[in-house]
Amino acid sequence: MALSLNRPRAIQTCQRSTEIRQLRWSQVDYTEGVIHFVPSKTASSTGEAVDWPITPPIAAVLDRAKTIGVRSEYVVLDRHGEPKRDAACHDARRDGKRRADSEDRPYTVKDIRAKAMTDAKRQGYDLDVLQIAGAHADRATTAGYIKSRDIPVSTVKLDLPLASEV
Repeated sequence: MALSLNRPRAIQTCQRSTEIRQLRWSQVDYTEGVIHFVPSKTASSTGEAVDWPITPPIAAVLDRAKTIGVRSEYVVLDRHGEPKRDAACHDARRDGKRRADSEDRPYTVKDIRAKAMTDAKRQGYDLDVLQIAGAHADRATTAGYIKSRDIPVSTVKLDLPLASEV
């Protein structure tokens, strides 16, 4: 049985799906209580890395991954014990959208990361903290992930004019 790569895994870490799919057990540091993420996208440029705390929900996912009968250096595996490929994740997303009857909604794997950062911002984390979480070299990149989902509420209150004023 393969460990599925779905929304909760990426959304719990703010990491790219590539970092989740290519996560090795050697990056999971139970002594320090963190996962050492070294983003592949920035490896040849900034090399921004981040240590992410192993929270109870993340620990549960890691514990489940250990119960899968295939031994591998990778945490997230396909049915053959290999790291999940990008195409497999896109297929799973497409199939999930079909099951949820939401095929018409524009949703990508990258949206999971944006949702995680947006939710964190709404929970009170500031942009500097989110920049570290996202392993971004600059603040503007992080800001681009934050989506405004709040509908503004007007505070303007007008009185209707009297008939004699019209």
